[in-house]
Amino acid sequence: MCGRYYVNENTADAVEDVLKQIGVEADFHNLCRNALVSGDIHPTDEALVLKATRQGIVCCAQKWGLTGFPHGQLLINARCETAAEKHSFRDGILKRRIIIPAAGFYEWNQSKEKSMFRRSDGRVAFLAGFYEKQEDGEHFIILTTAANSSVKTVHDRMPLILEADEILTWLTDDTRMGALMQKVPVELERRSDYEQLSLF
Repeated sequence: MCGRYYVNENTADAVEDVLKQIGVEADFHNLCRNALVSGDIHPTDEALVLKATRQGIVCCAQKWGLTGFPHGQLLINARCETAAEKHSFRDGILKRRIIIPAAGFYEWNQSKEKSMFRRSDGRVAFLAGFYEKQEDGEHFIILTTAANSSVKTVHDRMPLILEADEILTWLTDDTRMGALMQKVPVELERRSDYEQLSLF
């Protein structure tokens, strides 16, 4: 799963550069940069996402987590393997896909010890997701997939991470959406304070 991720001071510039490279004229006005303040992003926080509209690819702030479920449950993740089959998620997957830019994300093992994961090449991690329109605005959810070899020693799930050249396909091409949901994400670099401390 993914219960927290982070952005840093370089994330906005990196997102803008990547979108220019792939020929996307994204609207990168002040809202984008204000939404990409450095720090950890928690469930219920507002964060920057990229979505497709009739005017093209735009950035906007959305809240993380879907509300309105029994017992006040907040849903922050959906499994790639089953999301399209679930009534609650199917419409969002088909019509309202988004990209969530992140510098990295965190996972916890069974001992509640935290690890930080990020791309070893320093690039932005483009997390796949979708959104729903709720009473107080747009809320997003992050898609997760089976953990690859760089994450599975900590957790059996991880966010679905797309490459820069897959952004436009994910946002606009309904025919290739399914294939992207089956991909194995890039290998990541892991940093674990508890492992470093255990050496002394």
